[in-house]
Amino acid sequence: MFPNNSKKSLFLDITKIIIKLVIEEGKLVSEVLRTLNIPSTTIRSFWKKYETSNSIEANQRGGRRQFVADNCTTTIQGIIGTLELDVCHTTVWRWLKENNYSRKTTRPIPEKRNDPEIIAERMEYALWYQSILPHIRYSHIVYVDESPFNLHGRNNS
Repeated sequence: MFPNNSKKSLFLDITKIIIKLVIEEGKLVSEVLRTLNIPSTTIRSFWKKYETSNSIEANQRGGRRQFVADNCTTTIQGIIGTLELDVCHTTVWRWLKENNYSRKTTRPIPEKRNDPEIIAERMEYALWYQSILPHIRYSHIVYVDESPFNLHGRNNS
Protein backbone atom coordinates (compact mmCIF):
# COMPACT_ATOMS: atom_id res chain seq x y z
CA MET A 1 0.00 0.00 0.00
CA PHE A 2 1.86 3.14 1.23
CA PRO A 3 5.45 3.16 2.45
CA ASN A 4 5.78 4.31 6.06
CA ASN A 5 7.26 7.70 5.12
CA SER A 6 4.39 8.57 2.78
CA LYS A 7 1.85 7.61 5.46
CA LYS A 8 3.54 9.95 7.92
CA SER A 9 3.73 12.80 5.43
CA LEU A 10 0.07 12.26 4.48
CA PHE A 11 -0.89 12.34 8.17
CA LEU A 12 1.06 15.57 8.70
CA ASP A 13 -0.54 17.16 5.62
CA ILE A 14 -4.04 16.27 6.85
CA THR A 15 -3.33 17.59 10.34
CA LYS A 16 -2.02 20.87 8.91
CA ILE A 17 -5.22 21.22 6.89
CA ILE A 18 -7.30 20.53 10.00
CA ILE A 19 -5.39 23.17 11.98
CA LYS A 20 -5.83 25.69 9.18
CA LEU A 21 -9.56 25.05 8.87
CA VAL A 22 -10.39 24.96 12.59
CA ILE A 23 -7.99 27.51 14.09
CA GLU A 24 -7.22 29.98 11.31
CA GLU A 25 -10.57 29.96 9.49
CA GLY A 26 -12.67 29.31 12.60
CA LYS A 27 -14.71 26.42 11.20
CA LEU A 28 -16.42 23.94 13.47
CA VAL A 29 -14.96 20.48 13.89
CA SER A 30 -18.21 18.96 12.56
CA GLU A 31 -17.85 21.02 9.35
CA VAL A 32 -14.27 19.81 8.91
CA LEU A 33 -15.49 16.23 9.38
CA ARG A 34 -17.96 16.60 6.53
CA THR A 35 -15.58 18.56 4.30
CA LEU A 36 -12.64 16.16 4.53
CA ASN A 37 -14.77 13.00 4.88
CA ILE A 38 -12.68 11.82 7.83
CA PRO A 39 -14.06 9.72 10.71
CA SER A 40 -14.96 11.72 13.78
CA THR A 41 -12.72 9.61 16.02
CA THR A 42 -9.68 10.56 13.94
CA ILE A 43 -10.26 14.29 14.21
CA ARG A 44 -11.38 14.20 17.82
CA SER A 45 -8.36 12.18 18.98
CA PHE A 46 -6.05 14.43 16.98
CA TRP A 47 -7.76 17.56 18.29
CA LYS A 48 -7.50 16.36 21.90
CA LYS A 49 -3.77 15.74 21.45
CA TYR A 50 -3.26 19.13 19.78
CA GLU A 51 -5.09 20.98 22.59
CA THR A 52 -2.98 19.33 25.30
CA SER A 53 0.46 19.43 23.69
CA ASN A 54 0.24 21.94 20.78
CA SER A 55 2.01 19.36 18.65
CA ILE A 56 0.97 17.74 15.41
CA GLU A 57 3.85 15.27 15.25
CA ALA A 58 3.00 11.61 15.83
CA ASN A 59 4.35 10.15 19.05
CA GLN A 60 7.18 7.66 18.87
CA ARG A 61 5.85 4.17 19.34
CA GLY A 62 7.50 1.15 20.91
CA GLY A 63 10.44 -0.63 19.40
CA ARG A 64 13.65 -2.16 20.55
CA ARG A 65 15.34 -0.50 23.46
CA GLN A 66 18.78 0.63 22.48
CA PHE A 67 21.69 1.31 24.72
CA VAL A 68 23.12 4.58 23.47
CA ALA A 69 26.32 5.37 25.29
CA ASP A 70 29.97 6.03 24.66
CA ASN A 71 31.05 2.84 26.38
CA CYS A 72 28.59 -0.02 26.22
CA THR A 73 30.82 -2.27 28.32
CA THR A 74 30.37 -0.17 31.47
CA THR A 75 28.86 -2.07 34.37
CA ILE A 76 26.39 -0.68 36.88
CA GLN A 77 29.11 -0.70 39.53
CA GLY A 78 31.30 1.21 37.05
CA ILE A 79 28.56 3.83 36.60
CA ILE A 80 28.22 4.20 40.37
CA GLY A 81 32.00 4.56 40.73
CA THR A 82 32.37 7.03 37.86
CA LEU A 83 29.54 9.28 39.06
CA GLU A 84 30.56 8.82 42.72
CA LEU A 85 27.02 7.93 43.75
CA ASP A 86 26.01 6.66 47.17
CA VAL A 87 23.13 4.46 45.99
CA CYS A 88 22.39 0.77 45.66
CA HIS A 89 23.07 -0.85 42.29
CA THR A 90 19.36 -1.74 41.92
CA THR A 91 18.52 1.98 42.05
CA VAL A 92 20.83 2.69 39.12
CA TRP A 93 19.52 -0.38 37.27
CA ARG A 94 15.91 0.79 37.80
CA TRP A 95 16.79 4.30 36.60
CA LEU A 96 18.42 2.90 33.45
CA LYS A 97 15.39 0.71 32.80
CA GLU A 98 12.96 3.62 33.27
CA ASN A 99 14.98 5.68 30.78
CA ASN A 100 14.84 2.90 28.17
CA TYR A 101 18.47 1.83 28.41
CA SER A 102 19.02 -1.85 27.86
CA ARG A 103 21.75 -3.82 29.53
CA LYS A 104 23.23 -6.73 27.67
CA THR A 105 26.30 -8.71 28.54
CA THR A 106 28.90 -8.63 25.81
CA ARG A 107 30.92 -11.73 25.23
CA PRO A 108 33.85 -12.18 22.88
CA ILE A 109 33.30 -14.39 19.86
CA PRO A 110 36.31 -16.64 19.43
CA GLU A 111 37.93 -16.74 16.00
CA LYS A 112 38.48 -20.30 14.87
CA ARG A 113 40.64 -19.63 11.83
CA ASN A 114 43.90 -20.23 13.72
CA ASP A 115 42.58 -23.01 15.90
CA PRO A 116 44.95 -26.05 15.77
CA GLU A 117 42.06 -28.25 14.60
CA ILE A 118 41.25 -25.91 11.68
CA ILE A 119 44.94 -25.66 10.72
CA ALA A 120 45.15 -29.47 10.66
CA GLU A 121 42.05 -29.67 8.44
CA ARG A 122 43.55 -27.11 6.04
CA MET A 123 46.80 -29.07 5.88
CA GLU A 124 44.89 -32.30 5.21
CA TYR A 125 42.96 -30.63 2.37
CA ALA A 126 46.16 -29.19 0.82
CA LEU A 127 47.86 -32.60 0.91
CA TRP A 128 44.79 -34.26 -0.63
CA TYR A 129 44.61 -31.61 -3.38
CA GLN A 130 48.30 -32.03 -4.21
CA SER A 131 47.89 -35.82 -4.42
CA ILE A 132 45.43 -35.56 -7.34
CA LEU A 133 47.03 -35.86 -10.78
CA PRO A 134 47.37 -32.42 -12.45
CA HIS A 135 45.38 -33.27 -15.61
CA ILE A 136 42.45 -34.52 -13.47
CA ARG A 137 42.79 -31.64 -11.01
CA TYR A 138 42.56 -28.90 -13.67
CA SER A 139 39.99 -30.55 -15.94
CA HIS A 140 37.35 -30.60 -13.21
CA ILE A 141 37.61 -27.03 -11.92
CA VAL A 142 34.42 -25.41 -10.66
CA TYR A 143 34.48 -21.64 -10.19
CA VAL A 144 32.53 -20.56 -7.13
CA ASP A 145 33.93 -17.07 -6.70
CA GLU A 146 31.81 -14.00 -7.45
CA SER A 147 34.37 -12.63 -9.89
CA PRO A 148 33.20 -12.20 -13.51
CA PHE A 149 33.80 -15.15 -15.79
CA ASN A 150 33.29 -14.93 -19.55
CA LEU A 151 32.92 -18.42 -20.98
CA HIS A 152 33.07 -17.47 -24.68
CA GLY A 153 35.42 -14.47 -24.54
CA ARG A 154 39.07 -14.20 -25.36
CA ASN A 155 41.64 -14.22 -22.56
CA ASN A 156 42.62 -10.57 -23.03
CA SER A 157 39.08 -9.15 -23.24
